Amino acid sequence: MNLIDAFNRSGTSGRRLASVFVFLLLQIAFAPQSIAAPRYPTIFVHGIGSEGTIWEPMVQYMHANGVRFGGHVHYQDNDSAKPLVVEQDARSIGDLSNAVYYVTFSDQARRQSDPIVAEAAELSAMITRVRSASFSNSAKVNLVGHSMGGLVSRAYVQNAGVYNARQDVDSLITIGSPHLGTSLSVVAGLGLFLPDLTEQEIAVNQTVSPTLQDLNTPRGQFSALH
Repeated sequence: MNLIDAFNRSGTSGRRLASVFVFLLLQIAFAPQSIAAPRYPTIFVHGIGSEGTIWEPMVQYMHANGVRFGGHVHYQDNDSAKPLVVEQDARSIGDLSNAVYYVTFSDQARRQSDPIVAEAAELSAMITRVRSASFSNSAKVNLVGHSMGGLVSRAYVQNAGVYNARQDVDSLITIGSPHLGTSLSVVAGLGLFLPDLTEQEIAVNQTVSPTLQDLNTPRGQFSALH
């Protein structure tokens, strides 16, 4: 199975359309039938107005080429007041020390005054769960973030004083993330696409967003960003 086949089998969804570029890019990045298992578990982080299952075509492709699926990490009923769960299936049998996972942030985090910071806090709990002995029992994880998911991942990694990111993240890849902000978030707010965005999500992705300005200050910059 190639990545395009997996994408086509995943069903129809308006949210998929916003992520076609992600899968085309990753199709180029991974040679067919030659995926090397990562050293640590990899967590896929969804973008604005999306959810973890957007990564399912990629997970199908990787599983078909020998990489196990660790599970879908999310709060029960997408409610942060409820338990954090890891939803697994038949692909999750065996050694999960270098499996792939995807996450979905809660509805409450999307509506906080700063969704990037709120989702980074949830990502911290999700990483801790993935690294636990019940799942990967791994010292570190790899993060792959699409769109706003890349900003959330950066907020986690760069706030080393708040989280344990310097010790538990081996690598971070961002895809199509507006690191310097984007005016397209305003257009999205008009309901032309992704009509279910919250006002807070729109504001935090703009160029003047204090959160982005903080991430891009000299004290917070990466030595290398891929």
